[in-house]
Amino acid sequence: MAKSKADPRVIYVGPNLTDHSLIRYQIFLGGVPAFINAKLTVLPALRNLFVPINKLAEAETAIKTAGTPLNKYFVIVKEAN
Repeated sequence: MAKSKADPRVIYVGPNLTDHSLIRYQIFLGGVPAFINAKLTVLPALRNLFVPINKLAEAETAIKTAGTPLNKYFVIVKEAN
């Protein structure tokens, strides 16, 4: 069965957080999970590291490419962690 165009699943592509609240490649239904709202106020770059599952390959390439927005967000979160 084919997925609908509005697939609500997102995957976190950022680094593991030291408190283990987010682990790389965790999948969430319905978008960015509410439990990280407090972290988003301190570290807004975190929000950009949630991508639709069907964009995972593109996101992985962007994270590995210096100078791309996703690469910059990944580095910001990794250094702040």
